[in-house]
Order: sequence, then C-alpha cells, then structure tokens
Amino acid sequence: MLYNRDMLRLVKKHVAACPKTSATDWKCPKGVHCPFYVRGPHPTDKDAPLIVRHTGTTNEQAARMFLQDFERDLYDLKPEPQPEKPELPLTEAIDLYLASKRHRSIPRQRKLKLQLGQMATFLTATFGHRAATEPSNLDLQQFMNTWEGEYTTLKTRRENMKGFWRWCANSDITPKNIAFSLPVIGDPRHEKERIPPTLTQKRSGKYLRRQLTATTFTNEAGPTSPNKSGRSRLSKDTRA
Repeated sequence: MLYNRDMLRLVKKHVAACPKTSATDWKCPKGVHCPFYVRGPHPTDKDAPLIVRHTGTTNEQAARMFLQDFERDLYDLKPEPQPEKPELPLTEAIDLYLASKRHRSIPRQRKLKLQLGQMATFLTATFGHRAATEPSNLDLQQFMNTWEGEYTTLKTRRENMKGFWRWCANSDITPKNIAFSLPVIGDPRHEKERIPPTLTQKRSGKYLRRQLTATTFTNEAGPTSPNKSGRSRLSKDTRA
C-alpha cells in the first residue's frame, strides 16, 4: 500500500504483543488490537507542526471515518471575529437625535435638548453611565421618579424620552428599546361636572304642548285618584 507523506493518512501503532513493526502494515495477528493514528502535515498550514492524533479505535472503518471528519474540521474556514463596534457616548447619541429633529419648531428643539440633557446628567451622575448602551429600563424609571409637575407636562416628557430611546433602537445604537415598557404617569381621570342635556327648540315645543294638553284635560275632567294598577281614574262625581 502506497502512502503520500504530504497528506494526512492513517497509520498503526503496534502494541508490544504484536509482531508487526511497520506503521503501514495493518494486518495484525488475530486477537491483537493495535490502535490507529492520524499522521501527516497540516493541509492548510505548511508551517504547522506534524499532526499525530489518536483515533481512539482499532477498527479500520471507524478510523477512516475519524480521518474524514478530522480533515473536514481542518478545512472548515472559521469566520474571523468581527471587531467590536465602539460604543457611542450618550451625549453624542442625543446630539444625533436632535439633528434628526432640525425641521421641528425651535421651542420643540429646545425642550428636547433640555429634557434629554437632564436625563444624560442624571444617568451619568447616579449610575456612571456614559455610553448609550449602558442604561436600563429601571434606571429610566428612577429618573422618572424625580419629575414634578402637571400630569400633561409629565406625560409629554415621558413620550419625549421614549421617542429618543426608540430612535436609538431603530438606528442600531442600542440592541433594544429600553423605554418600551415604561410605566404610565398618574391617572388623568378627575370628577367632572355633568351638564344636563339641553332640549332643542322643536323638542321643547313638543314637550310644552304635551304638558299643556294634559293640564287642560285634568281641569276639564276634575280630580282623579289612582286605582290599584297605578292608573288615574275619574271620580264618581265626574263620571256622573
């Protein structure tokens, strides 16, 4: 059997009980089990040291399968690790977000700059967060707990902050939108004075005519008294 020494091949390492000595001689006596080894140069790296790998078997078929899998693993090109994307500072993310709002009104831009600047200052001073990927939903909730003001003002401020973090997630600055499930602020429902419904001129006239007709009929018929069914009935004097 001929072997190419420039490629991986199977060889046998004979045990002491085996009379064979050549690594290429696989015909061992019956009852003697000599293990197979994989031996040869690295197929893709010529400067790598010589490969000698135990197959863990004395069966020729199993050793050949081991060699095929071993060669496949050596030829498989592993993807090179991608360089880590540098984390964007929170202040720079805010500046980019404000740049996307340059077509909004000047008061709107000023309000966003003020509110997001206060958020960045709080997150840095309280938790030491400087990158846009560091804050969490709980950090934003603690920042919301410091707010004071009317309900409408706080609700608008919450929506402004959610809009910023939604933009960060959509722009791949953060892996997810950490402000997606922020709790609502307060309860806007208050007791309101109920205004009784008003009648239109047409319905008012119909109602007055009905009342006038009932009053005229009562005056002409005389006093009435309710019967057992609850309906009014004429007195005996009237029926007579």
